[in-house]
Amino acid sequence: MKLLGVSEFSKKCITDFRLTSNELMYVVILLLSVMVNVASLVERAIRKLTEYNPLFIYNSFESIKWALSILSVMVIFSLVVDALRGHYSKKEELS
Repeated sequence: MKLLGVSEFSKKCITDFRLTSNELMYVVILLLSVMVNVASLVERAIRKLTEYNPLFIYNSFESIKWALSILSVMVIFSLVVDALRGHYSKKEELS
């Protein structure tokens, strides 16, 4: 049964999966970026479908995305530094 194999694999992934604070921060930044994109689409739909003309996200979209890009680059650099220090190596997990 393949389904049984998949569930065993899923259980192993869930129990052995750990995120560092840097990885979690990167996931949060990506989530925020997606939320800004969705908010922009909702705002555009409101403008097209109604007489109301909100421009909250439209006016600040570029600066928000720029700030999220800078933050993500900083977190990626931090991840690289951690990797160079051996934070993600198997040796550390065995200790």
